[in-house]
Amino acid sequence: MKFSQIFKSVFFVFLIKFSIDSHGRGQEGHGGDLIVGLFKGAVNNVMKCIYDGRTAKDVDPFLYSNLYSAYLLTRVVSEERTYLNDEEVDAINFSDENGFVIRLNRSRLSPLGLNMSHMSFLALHEYLSVAGYYEQEKNYSVSWPIFQKNLECFSKAN
Repeated sequence: MKFSQIFKSVFFVFLIKFSIDSHGRGQEGHGGDLIVGLFKGAVNNVMKCIYDGRTAKDVDPFLYSNLYSAYLLTRVVSEERTYLNDEEVDAINFSDENGFVIRLNRSRLSPLGLNMSHMSFLALHEYLSVAGYYEQEKNYSVSWPIFQKNLECFSKAN
């Protein structure tokens, strides 16, 4: 088995374990949160699409490394409503005394009207902002081109 295959296997085991460990945050601590789970599934999908080489030629390895670090270091929570400058938004990211946080808006991200491509784009955008691309992501200048080139992959659960 090649080193890259071993690394890939270890990477995905770790990614899946981390994702499972992170699902229970949100709904003010009342157990599992469907929106957080869907969001974590979407970011897993994005990372898998990028890592599998479908987008390797389009994504700088340094960007991918930063994105993965943000994924590992960021808590994801949800609240019934989330605001940025008095405007209701799908999600916001910020840092607090415990590190980085992505707060999702449950009322806007209802599973009934949600699709994988929307959640994948939102996850990509929020994690890139946390990863240090905040200024560029104000206008979606990093996430939008990646998303457009990979819509088919990002639109389905892998």
